[in-house]
Amino acid sequence: MADFSIEGIDHIEIFVKDRAKASKWYEEIFGFQIIRELKFWSENNGPLFVGDLNNDIKIALFEGSKDNNSSINRIAFRTSGEKFVDFINRLDNMELFFLKDKVTKKKIVDHDLSYSIYFDDPDGNKLELTCYDHDFVKSKI
Repeated sequence: MADFSIEGIDHIEIFVKDRAKASKWYEEIFGFQIIRELKFWSENNGPLFVGDLNNDIKIALFEGSKDNNSSINRIAFRTSGEKFVDFINRLDNMELFFLKDKVTKKKIVDHDLSYSIYFDDPDGNKLELTCYDHDFVKSKI
């Protein structure tokens, strides 16, 4: 575990009533632009990603609402392909759960551009570990 580290927060997921209106607001207030290479994910109610020019800050806009008062859905941490694979290989030794189900290697999600694994913290906050070294991870899992 000592060698594992997070590179940064990849994105924060929030629910909005209207993604187009919200993306325009984030552009006007923060200068965030729609991230073109991730726009395909917004089809079929997927997230519309907006962010700063360097993609250091990304917000995934989901249309809809949550059942509770918070509009924040999930915090996604980014790591390298090597560290993602290391994390995945240690899952059997960790007590990680997602929606009360034990997180295993079978729960890895291939997003075609990235890989993610989803889990909850002990208080039920939703977290994600994501990696954009898609080819590397694909060759190792």
